[in-house]
Amino acid sequence: MSGNEYINLIGENLLKSFDNVYLIDVIKDTIYNYNIEDNYVKLKGSESFLGFLDKEKLLVSEESIDNYTNVLSGNFEDVVSMTYKKNDNYVTSEFCLIAKKLNYENSELIFVMNSRSTNLSVSNNGLSDEEKRVIGDISNVILKIYNAIDADDKENSGYVYIRGLLEDLTSSHEILSSKLEKSIYNEASKGKNSLLIVDDDIITRNILKKAFENDFNIETASNGKEAIELLDNNYKNSSEVLNFVGIFLDIAMPVLDGFAVLEYLKNNGLINAMPVIIISAAEDKETRQRVYSYNIADMLEKPFNLEIIRLRINSFINLYKNSNNLTNLIINKDKDVNQILKVIEESYFYDNKEVIYLVSNYAKILATKYLEEYPSCGLNPSLINKLYEASKYFNIGKCLVPDKVKHKQDLGVEEESMYHAHATNGAILVKRLLMNTNDNMLAEYAYNIALSHHENYDGSGYPNRLSGNNIPLYVQIASLAIMYKKYYLEKLNHETIAANIIGLEGKCFSSELINVFREVLSEFSRVSDENDKEVNQ
Repeated sequence: MSGNEYINLIGENLLKSFDNVYLIDVIKDTIYNYNIEDNYVKLKGSESFLGFLDKEKLLVSEESIDNYTNVLSGNFEDVVSMTYKKNDNYVTSEFCLIAKKLNYENSELIFVMNSRSTNLSVSNNGLSDEEKRVIGDISNVILKIYNAIDADDKENSGYVYIRGLLEDLTSSHEILSSKLEKSIYNEASKGKNSLLIVDDDIITRNILKKAFENDFNIETASNGKEAIELLDNNYKNSSEVLNFVGIFLDIAMPVLDGFAVLEYLKNNGLINAMPVIIISAAEDKETRQRVYSYNIADMLEKPFNLEIIRLRINSFINLYKNSNNLTNLIINKDKDVNQILKVIEESYFYDNKEVIYLVSNYAKILATKYLEEYPSCGLNPSLINKLYEASKYFNIGKCLVPDKVKHKQDLGVEEESMYHAHATNGAILVKRLLMNTNDNMLAEYAYNIALSHHENYDGSGYPNRLSGNNIPLYVQIASLAIMYKKYYLEKLNHETIAANIIGLEGKCFSSELINVFREVLSEFSRVSDENDKEVNQ
């Protein structure tokens, strides 16, 4: 489209009253400029909307630019007015601006008029905040009356009379009618699927918002901290949970970056629940590899094609929805099996309260100190809490070992094989028990601890003879906690236990882990003493 087709929307009087009149199509990234020529409205020119904004950012004052950009991007309702300062021909002047949304052939345009303050008084042309609030309140009341009388007998003469009054009122006042339509739309949008757009660039947020707001509820955040708070409040505290079906996420942002959001999504079981699409400038190979390690749906480089994004997000949403439905179908189909597994889990926790208390607390103490000594180790307080919870499942595989084998001192070859299988069987059991959790990180930690807590640092353990850093650090920490528990329950004193474990440096445990263990001996002893008091009560 050339922009000439919009000329009939613009009157000569407007052009005579304002310095500039623009029509903006944010989705198509185009801004049209109009003026009077030979007493006719003429298209002066057009350019990229984003390019126009880039130039304006150099001229509009710092205190005005955010509000100015918001208005031109259409981030307002119906009509808005504002003043702003701009360096015009090396002179700073105050300008007045009025913007209104227009619907034209199924496109939403932003109609912008501006002029120097000396030529125009905004107070006589725009709506005050109080006026807009009153109009909004009235439209909401009208909507509620409509809904109330719709529920009654439509043949009633009172219904016909009241309905007629309301229709006359709204049809006589265009802005009231527009507000009412907005109220109806908001009411209808309840329960709508939601998209979250996280980007520190307001233009990107507004462009994506415009592209999807007809099909989705849109929530936005300007940095990772805002995004995490929004998600956290939604899933943990909100009574009306937003049904997020996708996230657009930038990587380079202030306060908290995109990786912090990816880590939050991963740790809370949300990374596989919906498509996460990274929107970012060209990134180096290392950054791209790190991004894809989080199992994201896609990564798009700016600038991007909105039509392609629309197709992709809908495809991804359907793909993830079908995948989640299949998982739920499998879970629901095996309800009887799940019930039996739940009984095994409850019995395990009931019979092993003391063991679980000791191992989980030893592991948390050791991990916390390890993070303090080696800050770049990959742990953080959130992951340490996952370790604390996951370590409670370490011995659940023993429930599947025959009692005669479990309590026998000298095992034959076949019996030893049956006993060693508790690690593999325990991991399978944990995977099945936690497959319905939203916490994928907890499931991963619990699975690996159950499977590998008998692996040794020198590769002499079982079931897979892992060695060195092939054994995840959190598993190594849990293994030391489990060994300390074993010696403690054998009634060895604290000094003997410490000496035995320190003597396994290089064989079962790394030098770093042993060094950290030396630092927390007194805390291990404290946990043991507290357990003794609890048992003897």
